[in-house]
Amino acid sequence: MMSNFKGIELIRAEKNGTFESEVEECLGRLKALTENKEKRSWIIDVIINSISFPDFKTRESLIKDGIRTILGKSNYVLTVIPQKLVNNQIIIQATPLKSIEDSIVNADCLHIKTDEGDLLVASFVSFTGEVDKDSIFCFEKVKQCLTKYNLDFGDVVRQWNYIGHILSSTFGKFNYQVLNDIRSDFYNNSSFPNGYPAATGIGMDYPGIIIKIIALKANPDIQIVALDNPSQIPAYKYSERVLPGKTDLLTVQKATPKFERAKAIISDQTVTLFVSGTASIIGELTIGKDSPEEQTKTVLDLISQLISLKNLSPFRKDLSSVNLLCKSLVIYVKRQKDAPIISSIIETLLPGIPYLLTEADVCRDELLVEIECIFEG
Repeated sequence: MMSNFKGIELIRAEKNGTFESEVEECLGRLKALTENKEKRSWIIDVIINSISFPDFKTRESLIKDGIRTILGKSNYVLTVIPQKLVNNQIIIQATPLKSIEDSIVNADCLHIKTDEGDLLVASFVSFTGEVDKDSIFCFEKVKQCLTKYNLDFGDVVRQWNYIGHILSSTFGKFNYQVLNDIRSDFYNNSSFPNGYPAATGIGMDYPGIIIKIIALKANPDIQIVALDNPSQIPAYKYSERVLPGKTDLLTVQKATPKFERAKAIISDQTVTLFVSGTASIIGELTIGKDSPEEQTKTVLDLISQLISLKNLSPFRKDLSSVNLLCKSLVIYVKRQKDAPIISSIIETLLPGIPYLLTEADVCRDELLVEIECIFEG
């Protein structure tokens, strides 16, 4: 499978325009893309600008109707994310998935059988505005979907956690920490022989939670491994001092973020790397406070270490012949004013690689940029 991720496409309007005109152009290009492919299932992620939550819901409805017209009611999982785009009103990321049998779609779950095993993609959303209720709802839905297909959280290889107002707090407990606590509660009943999922925890514009997962029950000839970064403490081993919110004698111990720096899916022919959302953290401490340039370069260096031959060779000895290529590059910037310098660094150090850049809060107030990627070789 994980050759599936070679065909990721970023779709955006060629010229900036109104939301409606950009939607029309992007949906037209998505229609042409899907018509030119043999029958596939799809992961469709749509990032949209909006000026208020009611405006977001109206625009989300327009997107859903348009994509349903193109793809029908089956064979795709759609996630619409409210984040500010710097240069567009809408961007679509479309990932085709090739199966060896017909796909099964059940509401927000897509289950397909691939050459590498059973693949499940699911996406759930709740916008009550109460982060604990929203988190529990989404995790419970993910759990039900996994269970339906004889999977559990230990089979999740990649997870995205979009957290409205991620840095806001109620009674001293930050929204990100609330999600971490609830995630740990749900993970407690699963085993993780291949490590936790690769994951991103990132902000979005309105109070609520979106959780998207990719799970794989791999065939015996497929190896799934968790990758540590030699320059970072694993996030699930962070000390209390770097976890958000106040700690006192009456506070229940805060849960650490349960994710790996990356997850590798390795076969005899291919390697796929899901690189988690990566920020400028060495050990467990932020590097380059108030310097978007230093933070961006630190992040790229951390990713280089993570995907290096030295870091991967313990799991497959012949990796010297594998040419890893970046198939998806997503950049989250805290401050829109930093976007030009961050973009310049990306385009200089990673020339020719298409990327998606959005404005979103990162999990620590002093972090200015976070980057996630998918590599294939």
